[in-house]
Amino acid sequence: MKPSYTIRPMRAHELTLAIEWAAGEGWNPGLHDAACFYAADPTGFFVGELNGEAISGISAVKYGTHFGFVGLYIVKPGFRGQGYGLQLWDYALATLAGRNIALDGEVAFAELLAYDANLFPASRDTFLKAWIDPLIHTGFGVKVADKLVGFAVLRECLQGYKIGPMYADIPEANPLALALVQNYNMQPIFETARMYTGPFPAVDIDKLFGVTSLELG
Repeated sequence: MKPSYTIRPMRAHELTLAIEWAAGEGWNPGLHDAACFYAADPTGFFVGELNGEAISGISAVKYGTHFGFVGLYIVKPGFRGQGYGLQLWDYALATLAGRNIALDGEVAFAELLAYDANLFPASRDTFLKAWIDPLIHTGFGVKVADKLVGFAVLRECLQGYKIGPMYADIPEANPLALALVQNYNMQPIFETARMYTGPFPAVDIDKLFGVTSLELG
């Protein structure tokens, strides 16, 4: 029997499941995120079902008339690499057609490979491809002006976690924010790449010290 995969809007109570998936990915969501997220745009959440079982989820939240944010993009382990996520992705983005769409997501592998080549004495594309496999490790990248300026991989060990590699250019987007974290001896633990389908929005970056959430911007 051919598997039946369907995509539909996510109901309010189902958003809790998506938050649980996010927690399982190590994203450390807030305790009351679900209600706040759903209030932003009740029409902006979708679930993919395989033979009636929820296996994937995504948010495509609309802000005003010109902006949208994509997040909470997760396919349950065991169902990845089979095209279900891509179908959900295409469906969600279609609901934001005509808007400037932002997301915090992954860096193109070719760009990561080039970045690694400047910091490692030999090419290791086969190793890196396995090392950043989301089924076993969690990788994070940072982009500034569409340029990769930082990269790190977190992996679970027999005791605790290890981070490596961890690469970073000197952050210059907001020097005041950098000074703040240095003053309090804060250490980076989670990084993503902010990307837009259109131009970088005209925001006052000097006043931005932390995004609201990785899921909704």
